[in-house]
This record gives sequence, C-alpha cells and structure tokens, in this order.
Amino acid sequence: MSPLTRNGCFATKLLLFALVLLAVLSCSGAAASDGYRLVSAFGSEGRFNGEFYGPMGIAINATGYIYVADEENSRIQVFTPSGEFATAFGTYGSDAGELDTPVGIAVNSTGYVYVADADNNRITVFSPSGGFETAFGFYGTGAGEFDEPMGVAVNSTGYVYVADTYNDRIQVFGPSGDFVREFHGGIDHEELDTPYGIATSQSGEVYVTDTGNGQIQVFTPSGAFVRAFGMHAGEFPSVPVGIAIGSSGDVFVTQVVFSHGGDQAGNVQVFSSSGTLLTSFGPSASEGYAYPILFGVAEAPNGDIYVTAYYTCQVLIFRQRTYDGPTTAFAAYPETGQAPLSVQFSDMSVGAESWTWVFGDGTYSSSRNPSHVFSEPGTYTVSLLVSDGSGRSASKVARDLIRVTGAPPTADFTANQTSGTAPFAVAFEANTTIATSWQWYFGDGEMSAEKDPVHVYAAPGRYTVWLVASAPGYGSVTAHRDAFITVAEEVAVDFEANRTTGAAPLAIAFSDLTEGMPLAWRWEFGDGTTANQQNATHVYSKAGTYGVNLTVWTASGSATASKPAFVTVGADPRAPVADFSLSRTSGTAPLYVKFTDCSTNATSWRWDFGGLAWTTATSPSVVFRRPGTYAITLTATNAYGSSMLTENLTVTGAAPRGSKDSAVSVVG
Repeated sequence: MSPLTRNGCFATKLLLFALVLLAVLSCSGAAASDGYRLVSAFGSEGRFNGEFYGPMGIAINATGYIYVADEENSRIQVFTPSGEFATAFGTYGSDAGELDTPVGIAVNSTGYVYVADADNNRITVFSPSGGFETAFGFYGTGAGEFDEPMGVAVNSTGYVYVADTYNDRIQVFGPSGDFVREFHGGIDHEELDTPYGIATSQSGEVYVTDTGNGQIQVFTPSGAFVRAFGMHAGEFPSVPVGIAIGSSGDVFVTQVVFSHGGDQAGNVQVFSSSGTLLTSFGPSASEGYAYPILFGVAEAPNGDIYVTAYYTCQVLIFRQRTYDGPTTAFAAYPETGQAPLSVQFSDMSVGAESWTWVFGDGTYSSSRNPSHVFSEPGTYTVSLLVSDGSGRSASKVARDLIRVTGAPPTADFTANQTSGTAPFAVAFEANTTIATSWQWYFGDGEMSAEKDPVHVYAAPGRYTVWLVASAPGYGSVTAHRDAFITVAEEVAVDFEANRTTGAAPLAIAFSDLTEGMPLAWRWEFGDGTTANQQNATHVYSKAGTYGVNLTVWTASGSATASKPAFVTVGADPRAPVADFSLSRTSGTAPLYVKFTDCSTNATSWRWDFGGLAWTTATSPSVVFRRPGTYAITLTATNAYGSSMLTENLTVTGAAPRGSKDSAVSVVG
C-alpha cells in the first residue's frame, strides 16, 4: 500500500511521521539547480502489463534490465533497457511466490531478485526468469522476524541487508537466508528511527535512509557506525526515502517534501560518499510533474538515473548535465515571528565552496548554514552569494523573506465605578500598549469602538466586560473581567410576618419583601436580638410590645424599613400571676396583719414589707409597730417566670417611746 495516501499500516505510520517532521522544518526557498535533466519516462496508471498502480522500489541488473516493485498491483514488472515491457511475476497473496505490498527490491550479481514483501513481513526471492525460489522471515521482533520490511540490498558477496522498518533496525542474512546479525546504530550516533531505504557500496559500506531522524547513516558491513549526513546539515527539509549508490560512489537519495498546504513533491539529492551535497534534481511542473512523489532510485549501466514517480505511475529517466558553474538556493526557518527572531538558514546550493550571506539588517555571514537573530521589527530581504573553486559565482535574492514583529499589544482596563442603580453610567478607560483600535463588549449586548467609552446600563444585572485591542501586523489581545459591573434597582424595603400577636413564647417567621437586588440583610427584633438572613425566624420569650427594623444593603447603598409596635406578645399562661389579700389595710400601731397568698401557678414566694423585713413564707403574719405607709410587694415565681404585685398598708398612731423593737416583724 502507499506510504502516503492509501490505506495500510505502513501508510499510516509514514504519513504521521512526515506530518510531525513538517511541524519543525520549513520547506521555503527554491530547490537547488538541477544537475540532471529529465530525458524520458515510461509507464502509466493501470493494471495491465507496463502500467503501474503505485510504483515503489526499482533495481537495474548488469545488462540494464529494469525491475519495478508495482506495489498495489502486488507484482514485479521487468522492462528492457529501452523501457519496453518484458515480463511480470508475482500476484497478490501470502502463499509462496505471492506478494502483499512489495516495496523494496534488489538484484544480486547473478540476477536473482530479492523483494521486501512488506505486509507479508518477509523477503521473497525469485530467479532471474521470475520463478519463485525461497522466502524467509515472518512478523515479529525476534531475530529473523520483521515488522514491515521496506528496503533490501545485496552486497557483492551475496549477503542480504534488510531495513526492518518498524523494528527500527537492520538485519543481515547470509546468501541462503540464514540470520547473521542485526544492528540499530546508537553507539556513536543516534539510533535508527524508521529505516526505509538501504544500499551497499562497492567497498561494502551500508547506507540507510534514517527517515525518522531525517538523515543518512552509514555503517560497516558488520554494522559499526561510520558517519551520518542529511538533516543536521540542512539537506533534507522533509523525508529521505529511497537510496542508491552510483558506479562513481555518489549517493542518490529520493526525498518526499510536504508543503504547508498539504501538497507533496519530491526530488533526488546527490551526495559524495563522504556526505557532501553535490546537486539535486527532479521533474518540474512545466514538464507536467507538479507533485511527482519520487520513491525508488537506481543507476543504469550507462549512468542514467531511474526514479519511480508514485502519483504519476511512471519511471522517470534523468541524465547528468554538463557543469556550468555553481547555482544558489536556500531555505529559512522560521520566516516570521516576534523580535528577537532567531532564524536558521540552510544552504541548498550546488557546487559552492564559499558563501556570503547578507541578512538585510546590516550584518553578514560566511558560514554555510548560519543562524541569525533579527533584533528589530521589520521586513528583511536576504541574499546569498556562492562561489566555486574556479572563481565562478551565483547569487539569489529573496525579497521580504523575513518578517519580524515587535511585542504584541497588551490590554487592560478600569472603570470609574462598578456598582450602582439603573440607569447606571460607567466611564471605561483602556490601558493598552501599541494598540491602534479597540472593541468593547459591555455584556448587555452593546458595543463600542471608542478607546475610552462611557456606557449606560439600563437594566439591573451583573455584567462581564471584554476589551479587544488590536495593532496592524501584531494581531489582537483580549482582556475581560467577569461580573465586573453590578447594576441594582432602587430599593423599596419591606417585610411581613406570619403573625404579630400571641402568647410568649411566640415564634414569628419574618419574610423580606424588598424589591431590587439586596446583597445583605440585618433584622432588629426590638428585644435586643438581631439576624442576618434574608428571611428570619425569631422567638419572643417575654410579653411585651416590640418594634421591628429591616436594613438591606445593595450595590448602591443601604435602606431601612421600620415598623414600631409591630409585635405584641402576651404573658405565658404557664407563668405565675402574683396576688394576695390583707386582713386589714390600715390601723393603729402596733398593727397585726395577716397576708394571704392568692397567686396562681406559683411555686415560690418572696414578700417584701417596705424594705424593712421580708419572708418566703406562703401567707405570713406581720406586726407593724410604727406609723407610716408601707409598700407590700409579693413576687411569685415558677419555672416559666415570675410575677410581682405591690399594695400599700397605712399604719397610724404614735410611735412607742423607748421601744427597741423593729418597726416590722414577721411573726407567723
């Protein structure tokens, strides 16, 4: 299946990887000048012989015959050196000789064909005539097992190297398919991440397209890390995929390039064996290849380069141009941002040996891939002049390439008042920097574009206020305050009670009838007690008449409603009522008086005789020896209260001379 747009495990994994990589790399800037030109092509989309449906890997034998892994047709097609269809072998399935997603392909020195049969998780071997010979491998993570192998190569001694893509390793097999070893990289360099293409040089070195790390890793035949090149030098702005080693030792790498708009393209980059970028090439839109998606690559005996174009379902043939001096191209990332903006420049020139960068802010660099910081806001034109060793030069000017903004605007605001009664006028003040336009949202459906507006709130409520401040080239910022403005109605305080009369103890439920939006309440019940609830219940324990006050607080202040003599509480029927009678109310001293208790509900008594004597007897007898008017008080008490009654007694006559007796004596 296709690794980019069609279904399948491999398709999903590679596409996700490519999109992640796109997030951190920029593909801006022109492509490097072509060191090769397109001279021919063959194939078209279809299911018949000579047609392709997703051509992937490609290999060319010593006599120039071309082998193409026709992925979605699940077959290998063979073509003559002139591009004529010769034969095909393989069909869809998992039995011997059948294929399911053939991707990588290699031909050994005796003409045997090795196919990376990805979805069958095996390497299938065919004879030079296309007959099934053998197969080895199955799904797993152990030695000799695969998780979608994508690449295969055979060295000059017949050893088979397999890119075990989703096990992130290379496995090595003997000529008969016996497992020999595996290696992952990572001792002196990064471990392999999703290895895809693989090729071996005449000296036996193993070259791997390390797609997850965006680079080429090179190993000895035994798997020891030798060197790496690619992404870290800026050569791969996207995903390196196919790889081939030319007869001169040059390394040809296809890469899939994803643009920010989601379009996909591709080209071929050419490196020296040590990793120096020599040139890059690919089909152009003017040649009818807007988004070719190049995958497999191989060199023919005559030096032509054959490349599979996935979307156009063709094999493209390129031929080397004659060198006529260096060419200039470069990329920059990021191209826009806030000052100070650090930009990484990546040279993509061909044939360059010296570089002169002009950044447009008065600074320069002679590094190949400089990183430069733009300190001030502005738009900058960047140019690159390159020279080769013979004195020839080329230049490129990217006008207005870098756009640097200043700090974004800031936004805050205040108001002259935030609470009151409707209609409520509020003066807002914007506290912003570098903003040139303002948009207010007052929370009641009204808006204003003034910087410092005055707004009148007509209805009670709590309102959230928003301010959006904008500046050209900088975007906009927002400030808001939740429930910032509180608007209340004029308050009319009132209350009611479920009853206003009754005997003690009298429980009364008071209800607030205030109109508006009270925030707090205080009740005063007239007996020295208070409450802070909106609706309160109070118990009057003593008889009496009581005035009640209710004070409420709103956003605009406070107000009070007073109701004097609102509650009348009668005596508790269980409480005592003091009463008594006297045997006489007046007489001549010494006067003997019998007091008889007539109280109700009393359980204890206290008699007071003009402050001169007292007793707790129920019905005492008392002698008054001196003339005068005496206040007689009885206090009757029980568990529910007390009651007091006072009567006057008048004693006449003359005071006895020389008597030392008390004026009043309780005698019984």
